Amino acid sequence: MTSRCVTLSSTSIKGESILIMTNEEWDRKTEFLLNQQAKFDAEMQELKQEFKEVQKINEQKFAHAAEISSQVAESVTTLAETVKDFITSTHEGFRSVFDSMKHSNDRIDALINSQIRTDENQRDIDERLRDIEKRQRDLAAIFDRYIRKGHQGLDSA
Repeated sequence: MTSRCVTLSSTSIKGESILIMTNEEWDRKTEFLLNQQAKFDAEMQELKQEFKEVQKINEQKFAHAAEISSQVAESVTTLAETVKDFITSTHEGFRSVFDSMKHSNDRIDALINSQIRTDENQRDIDERLRDIEKRQRDLAAIFDRYIRKGHQGLDSA
């Protein structure tokens, strides 16, 4: 193979010299550039394949995360419903206890009022009894005086 030189019409531009290369040098540099491009294309193809694999793995992870998120959301909804039911049940229980206490309070109030009336009645009875006892003493005193004054009983007449 004969080597030829690539020549330019002018060997200098603005006072700087231009390198002139042989066809062999040109071919070597061209082959180097083509090899670099082929290597770049192969690496780029490999990166694309790795990207697809990583993308597939990420899609699986995202799908799994979405499934877990859905399960968590369902669990949270169930928990919220359970808490709501618990609150309702607790409220109803407190309402029932409150109503029972109110009923008990009403019964206690009735008993207290009854006891107050009983105490008032007992005071009235005690007062009447004292009055009766006083009258009985007065009557007995009158009777004693009557008997002492010489009046005999009904039998002596």
